[in-house]
Amino acid sequence: MAQSKSLFNLQLVLILISNLLPIISAQSETATDVLVIGAGASGLAAATKLKEKGVNVIVLEARDRVGGRNPLVPLAKTANVALSSKKTNYNNGEIFNSNGTPLTFAQETALETQWSQFENFLDEQRDADYDLDNDPGLQSAVDAFIKKKELSGAALNSFKHSLITNIEHEYVGPISDLSLWYDDDSALPGGDKLVLGGYQNIFRYLAKGNIVKLNYQVAEINYLNPATVVVKAKNKGGKIVTFSAKHVIVTLPIGVLKANVVKFTPQLPSINRNAIAAMGSGILNKCFLIFENAFWGTKEEFIYYVSGKGNGAWGEWLSLEPAGGLPVLCGFNAAKYAQGLEMKSDTQVISEAMAVLRKIWPSAPNPIKSYVTKWGKDPFSRGSYSYTTPRMEFIQVHKGVGAPVARGRIRFAGEHTSVKFPATVHGAYISGQEAACAVLKDLKKNLLN
Repeated sequence: MAQSKSLFNLQLVLILISNLLPIISAQSETATDVLVIGAGASGLAAATKLKEKGVNVIVLEARDRVGGRNPLVPLAKTANVALSSKKTNYNNGEIFNSNGTPLTFAQETALETQWSQFENFLDEQRDADYDLDNDPGLQSAVDAFIKKKELSGAALNSFKHSLITNIEHEYVGPISDLSLWYDDDSALPGGDKLVLGGYQNIFRYLAKGNIVKLNYQVAEINYLNPATVVVKAKNKGGKIVTFSAKHVIVTLPIGVLKANVVKFTPQLPSINRNAIAAMGSGILNKCFLIFENAFWGTKEEFIYYVSGKGNGAWGEWLSLEPAGGLPVLCGFNAAKYAQGLEMKSDTQVISEAMAVLRKIWPSAPNPIKSYVTKWGKDPFSRGSYSYTTPRMEFIQVHKGVGAPVARGRIRFAGEHTSVKFPATVHGAYISGQEAACAVLKDLKKNLLN
C-alpha cells in the first residue's frame, strides 16, 4: 500500500469534493524578483521561504485552486490543522477472495509466506551479477519467481494481488516498466496520520500572504535574455499574459515535463531533457464513496480484495471510519488498470467499484456522494508521480531533472527532483525550500557584485 504517499494525496481529493473557493483570483501582470510556476507543495514552500526573506514573489497556478498531488506534521501543527489521534495501522485489515469470502487464517498465512519468499528471491536477484547497465527490470524477477514456484490458479492470482497492492500502488509504475531497484529511496520515521478536515488546509496556510495567480496556464519560458526570464501564460479568459522575473522556479509535475506542453526557449540542456525522458510517470487513482453509515464495520482500516482475474482490480480499500469517524471508503487502482479506468465515465467506474463491494456485502447501498480521480487525463498533472525505470541511474536522473538552467536563473523543484524522498509530498516540500535557498544565495551574490 502506498503509505505516506497515498494517504496524504487523498486529502487533496477530499477537498475537491467540498468545492472550496480559490484563494486569489487572476490579477494584472507585473515584473517580480522571482516567479514560481505551480502552487503545489514545492511551489508554495519555495514562495513562502522567499517571502520570509523579503523577496518579491508571484506564483502562477494553472488550476482554480492551490494544492499539489507525508507527513508534514510540524507544518500541520503550525497551521493548526488537526491530525488523526492514531497512526495508520497497515496491518489492520481483512482480505477477501473473489467470491467475497474472508480468507481463512491458513490462507492469509500462505499469502504472507509467499510474499516473504518473493522478497527474499528479489534480494537474491539484486545480489546477482546485475548492475544498472544491464538492469533486467522487475518483470524479469517476477517471471523467474513464478517459474521457480510453478505458480498457477489461485496461488498465481494471490501473488499478482500482492505485487499490485504492495508495489504498483506504492510506486505507481507497471511491474513491466519498473527497475529491479524500483524502491531505491528513503523513508521518514514516525508512521503516518490522516489530516482531518482536508489536506488543503495546509496548502491554504502556505499560500497565505503570497501573491498566487490562479487559472494561469504557462505556455512558454524564455531565458534568451541573460538578465531576465520571460514567461508567457494563458489566463482564464484565454488572453496571453507576459511576466518577467530575475529567477524562475519551475515546479511542473514530471508528467507535464515529459509531455513537453510548456515550451522552453531555448530548449532545455541535454542533462535535463535526458533525465526527464528516462524517468517514469505513473498513475495512482482513487475512488471515494461516501455512505450514510459504515456498513462494512468500524474497526478495520483496510479491506483487500483478491480479484479472480489476477489484474489487481479494486484490490485495496481504505476506510476513513477508524481514523476520522467518516463513513467513507477509498478504493485504489494504479498503473495499467488505473489507466484503463480513466477511459470510462465516473458512473461506470463507481458501478464497477460497487460491484466489487457487493460481492463482499451483497446489500451494500449506493453511495450518497462520490469522487473519482483521473490524474493521468488531468492536463495539469498528466500522472500522479515519478517512478524508477529499468537502467535508470537513480541519483543522476533525479539530479538531472532538477539541474539549474541559465546559471541558476531557472531552477526546478518537485518530488521528481528529490533524491531522498521522490514520489512524496514531503519530498516536494523540501525540494521547494532548497530551490528557494539556492535563489536567495544567487540574489545575495548579485547584490554583492
